[in-house]
Amino acid sequence: MLELGTVITVLSTLGVVALIVAVVGVIRLRGKVEDLELMRMEVVDVESRLERAIESDITSLGNQVVSLETELNRRIDDEQTMNKASLSRLERNLDKRFDNVWADVHKLDAIINPNKDLLKD
Repeated sequence: MLELGTVITVLSTLGVVALIVAVVGVIRLRGKVEDLELMRMEVVDVESRLERAIESDITSLGNQVVSLETELNRRIDDEQTMNKASLSRLERNLDKRFDNVWADVHKLDAIINPNKDLLKD
């Protein structure tokens, strides 16, 4: 049958081969871990750059909204001021026209009814 030395040699050879396979597996696994660590660091860098870009865009958009709001309020105030001035001019013009018409009415009344005091009795 098999001798004890042959069995020990085969078993020790298998043990060495298993040990070598394990060492090679650990080395390959460490390489993959290093690759994954590099990828994780790159993802963290990209994530931080993306966050900074988003914050910058949000700040920029916020400033634009404030600027647009200020401009819109200024335009509204300008339009209201112009409308008030226009209404005031219109009111003055209407007052002048009404005064002219009222004066004309009294002139016509004086022309048509020169003797009002006689008509009252």
